[in-house]
Amino acid sequence: MNKYLSDKLKVVSFMAMILVVFLHGFNLVVRLKSGQTAVLDRSYNFFIQEFISQGIARTAVPLFFSISGFLFFLNTSGKLQEFKEKYRKRVKTLVIPFFFWSFWSLVLCFLFQQLPPPRIFFANELVTSYSAEKLLSTIFLHPIAYQLWFIRDLVILVFLSPLLFWLAKNLKFLLLLLLAGFWISNFNLLIVANEALLFFALGAYLSIFKQELLQVQLSAKQSFVLVLMWFCLILAKMGLIYFNYPPSIYMTILHKLGILVGMLAIWSVYDCLIYSKRDVILKWAPFSFFIYAFHEPVLMIFKPALFTLFGKGELNSLLVYIFAPLLSILLGIFVAAKLQKVSPKLYSLITGGR
Repeated sequence: MNKYLSDKLKVVSFMAMILVVFLHGFNLVVRLKSGQTAVLDRSYNFFIQEFISQGIARTAVPLFFSISGFLFFLNTSGKLQEFKEKYRKRVKTLVIPFFFWSFWSLVLCFLFQQLPPPRIFFANELVTSYSAEKLLSTIFLHPIAYQLWFIRDLVILVFLSPLLFWLAKNLKFLLLLLLAGFWISNFNLLIVANEALLFFALGAYLSIFKQELLQVQLSAKQSFVLVLMWFCLILAKMGLIYFNYPPSIYMTILHKLGILVGMLAIWSVYDCLIYSKRDVILKWAPFSFFIYAFHEPVLMIFKPALFTLFGKGELNSLLVYIFAPLLSILLGIFVAAKLQKVSPKLYSLITGGR
């Protein structure tokens, strides 16, 4: 892999990470300090949050799985010894960080639930009332830092990687068509999300058969057309939602097409708008994983705290939507930089050596 592609993967990953935080910053349905919930009216605030979080940001997770699949299968010939070595490395890069951040989010939630004012921010079930079964499930399968589902599913996909490699080698593009059918129909695969499997397999397919496609650079005009198509698909879906159109196959198709076109748009925009400024982003890109692991439940704290500070209302909701993710990102970068300086070994352990 050359430097151009390496830099592009890092920058796109960082951009996707920012989108993930704003995806989780969505607050159109909010819990007030009183413990009640309020559904905000569908005005300009609805348009902005829906467009960004439920439109643009929905490309982030597929991008992450695609990049993960591409890197995992890069230069893989299919030998058993190769997969054993990859398993060993993923214990360091995935399993250990997963358990650390899962336990950290549990402890943080427990500590905040001991303080009367913040307790309303964690108003679900108290950690002290967890059964042994619920506690184990929270640590191992369903962490309070719910974004860790990505690592959980990635670990499962890594475990299944020899099978995926064999299927990709024999079925080739047919495998992607089959998995796309599961994804579009929302077929439940039980052990792993259909979205995770499809896009991890897409990354594998590109890595094994079509690496040259990732070197293709579109013109500014072509990128503009992709972005325009992407935005139109998002707006069409939003129109159905705004006018209370019942969920249907049309809304699903618009949503899925929006994700696919959006991934291509983000990938192509890098060459037109970002490549010349990539060094600025590359400076912060190494903190991508820390931001991902750190932003929840920190964001869960910032949102109700800012609502308490600003009060209710459309404008205040929009301000919370902007500032809560930004504060979470900036705090994540600050903590990461300090921890990396003070205790580089601990930092390396909890980020998988990233």
